[in-house]
Amino acid sequence: MAATVTFVVAILVAAGAGSTGMLGASLMAGAFGTVVAGVVTLYTLYVLVKPGDKMANNYGSGGSCDIAPEVQTQ
Repeated sequence: MAATVTFVVAILVAAGAGSTGMLGASLMAGAFGTVVAGVVTLYTLYVLVKPGDKMANNYGSGGSCDIAPEVQTQ
């Protein structure tokens, strides 16, 4: 995120030095990229913070991974 902000600031400084079409396009691309990165970051934080399922899962129950009962012979 810090790299994105640094990139945008550098583009702003370059755009202040001279106004050409390419610098304007770079500024818009940098701003758009910053917004997209911010949205992705916020969504990632939301997914990581929200609570998961409260019920235990039953993956593999009744399948071939169950431990077979031991048979004792005398």
